[in-house]
Amino acid sequence: MKTLETLLFVVIACLEGHCFTERDSLLYQQRVYRDDRLFSQMFANKRGLLILTDDSLKFIGVNRRFSFSLAYEQVASIEPYYGFLLPNRIKIQTIDGRVYRLFTYRNKNILAIARHQVTRRG
Repeated sequence: MKTLETLLFVVIACLEGHCFTERDSLLYQQRVYRDDRLFSQMFANKRGLLILTDDSLKFIGVNRRFSFSLAYEQVASIEPYYGFLLPNRIKIQTIDGRVYRLFTYRNKNILAIARHQVTRRG
């Protein structure tokens, strides 16, 4: 059932124009929750799919307002972030100062792949 939901989510995202092109290759994808603004729009649905490709990091949210796409050249740092003493968040900081936080309990793969891509590009 989860595979069907993920497939349906990616198909809907592609129809909305957030899909990656054929030159991009998919490295990793995982469901995450965006939580960078804790009290702003706290009842909005911020769930989505994090997609790591060869050249960018993309978050495709169920609610389109929270979606973002970053080229690895724009990322200044990506590191674990501690929320309530648990390292269950990822903090992404861009070169121009924007900060994105993603909530997930399985962040080791995301951190390893994204850091490798950032250092390879930078």
